[in-house]
Amino acid sequence: MESSSTTTLTLDLDQVRDHERCSVPPLCEIWNWEGDKSILPIKWSETLKSTFGIDIDHKFLKETYADNPQFDPNGFFFVTYRSNTIGNCLVFPDEDGKYWIQFLTADQAYRDKQLEEALIGLAIEYMNSHKSDIKTLYIHPFDQDQQDVLTSMGFTE
Repeated sequence: MESSSTTTLTLDLDQVRDHERCSVPPLCEIWNWEGDKSILPIKWSETLKSTFGIDIDHKFLKETYADNPQFDPNGFFFVTYRSNTIGNCLVFPDEDGKYWIQFLTADQAYRDKQLEEALIGLAIEYMNSHKSDIKTLYIHPFDQDQQDVLTSMGFTE
């Protein structure tokens, strides 16, 4: 489950190879899938529930994504503020080899502080440095506000 939207947006990565990185809000930190991995699926699940009301069991997330051989810990991004996860996203391939930004979430209090833009920027940087042969990035936006952010960054239907 990537989102509740049926709209698919795409980004031509050749058009953003030299994009400017958006900064995370002040006092926030960027993390990948590192450290005590036992807590990470729980944090991921909690963030999905608190940001979009999506209740996905942490065991499902771990088994479906983190334990999948295609999972790259460098393609998962957590943003925290004072040890609380306020946003995350995952870059993950589907069975057809298309790369998707999945579970792009940002705490409502940080959405107007360019947190989503920063997460998308991290996903673009990941693709540029780790998957430079891939030309397109896909996403299903969760809502119209998120779709507006994505289109402002070059995603199209």
